[in-house]
Amino acid sequence: MNTYTFSLNGFDDLSCQIMPAQLDVIRPYLSSNWVLCNEDQSVDLRIGIEGRSKAPNDDALNIMLTNELRFLSQGEFELPLRVFTLLDLLNYADSRLSAEPEVGLVSMAEWIVGLAQEGSGSLYVHNNTQTFICAQDKVLRTNASDKTELVELIFNSDDADWKKSEDVSILKPSLELPIASLLWSLGLKEHRYAAQKWNRPDALYRLLSWPQLGHWESTAPMFRLSSLYGRKAATVKTGMMVSGLNAEEVCTFLHACSVSGLRVKVENEEADTVTQPPIDASLSVLQAFKAKLGL
Repeated sequence: MNTYTFSLNGFDDLSCQIMPAQLDVIRPYLSSNWVLCNEDQSVDLRIGIEGRSKAPNDDALNIMLTNELRFLSQGEFELPLRVFTLLDLLNYADSRLSAEPEVGLVSMAEWIVGLAQEGSGSLYVHNNTQTFICAQDKVLRTNASDKTELVELIFNSDDADWKKSEDVSILKPSLELPIASLLWSLGLKEHRYAAQKWNRPDALYRLLSWPQLGHWESTAPMFRLSSLYGRKAATVKTGMMVSGLNAEEVCTFLHACSVSGLRVKVENEEADTVTQPPIDASLSVLQAFKAKLGL
């Protein structure tokens, strides 16, 4: 069994006092052995609270508690932490810390991008389900029942599972899906690939256009990441501090932006040297906001 250390950042006195007892209660159900340390010690995991915690200055896994975090089975947290919330949190952190780096990962979202670039009418059929996909301009035609079904099928397959076809007679009837929306949803599922490709500690990323979060799958942290990377070039670590997400989730956001057609630029200069183009003062508030978004 692995042994990991963790500390609390921004918690109230009562939470800190009862944490050792809570840890003893859940210890038999933990995947690894966890040791609570002081805030100033070097640890494997730092647990903070959004809006209360200081920015970490080391390489520890940093988890900021927000009500959007997916590992919380209750869907929300309160202080002092409930023992089941602590159990979920530590087992989630264990899965992140113990994960072995994977080689040879592929992105099916990037494969779809390549398919669309082949030209209008590129038709592929899945070997087992006979589901077809056909890129036409900015639309993907398919006989899948809906986007969710198609995203799951593509995500759980690889390019060898799809065979190119010339039988255009199978295209009717078909469902038409915007390729950008499909790629956004597919990219958000490719966590491990995204972490492998985008988690470059010294790289500064900037969005040259914003995702359509009002129409696409979105969460509150994604809006914060869109604002951050849309305003200036920033590192993955800065994205973690702004959003409360972990590195893999920030990388997944950048990956989804990239594959869905939003340009993600890697800056080599300092973030504060990147400036926004001037906005015409004669424009209305709505017009100025649209101009800033490039609409």
